[in-house]
Amino acid sequence: VGRALGVPRRAAKLAKATKARVRAAQRRAARSTSRPKVAMLYIRGSRVQLLGGKGSRGDVMIAAARGRDVGVELGIKGTRPITAESLVAAAPEVLLIPQAGLDSVGGINGLLRIPGIAQTPAGRNRRVLAFDDQYLLGLGPRTGPAIRDLSSALHPELLKGSR
Repeated sequence: VGRALGVPRRAAKLAKATKARVRAAQRRAARSTSRPKVAMLYIRGSRVQLLGGKGSRGDVMIAAARGRDVGVELGIKGTRPITAESLVAAAPEVLLIPQAGLDSVGGINGLLRIPGIAQTPAGRNRRVLAFDDQYLLGLGPRTGPAIRDLSSALHPELLKGSR
């Protein structure tokens, strides 16, 4: 992209800085001793519910933030529709959802009306993390800060240390 825009050195500098921020966020997350079970849900209204798994952008972020990806544990590759029964059996402790998806069902209360959600540990505890769609899944220059923010939300004990 940098070459196409005529700014290859500037692009290289941005890429180097981005990689450094990602590595720093991963090192910080690695200090946590917990590994919560996280389900990355892609939701658009009450009729579209997909669970992310191996190779999905959600999986990349969950792994970097030191969570256990429920979709990976279920053997899902990419994203797949999820049944209420499967989600309940997977028992995620945290639901990770792009903000636009959460908004599309009317927030947490609407999310909890989707079959199966309220019966998970995450639903019972209302442990729902929502981030701007592109911030969470864009995998661009803001990935380092997004990993840092996700790991802080997954591992509150990290907030006691330096950011």
